[in-house]
Amino acid sequence: MSKKVMIVDDDREFSEELKETLAMSGYEVAVVNDTSLVTDTVETEKPDVILLDLKMPKKSGLRVAMELKEFFESSKIPIIAMTG
Repeated sequence: MSKKVMIVDDDREFSEELKETLAMSGYEVAVVNDTSLVTDTVETEKPDVILLDLKMPKKSGLRVAMELKEFFESSKIPIIAMTG
């Protein structure tokens, strides 16, 4: 069973390139380009790890990480911060 990675980044081109790279390495990949969809997507996709861009419009990656850590379902998921 392959591990699932969730990419959270507003840069759609970068997200797709990273998705392809991870998929070629055998990972399942979910991509979220809108911070307002992160919580719902985590609930449905149940990722093993989240790659999170820190600089995004609407809501910063830091805020998203804090919100994810507040919920029991997502509190144990490792988050790797990314920034350009």
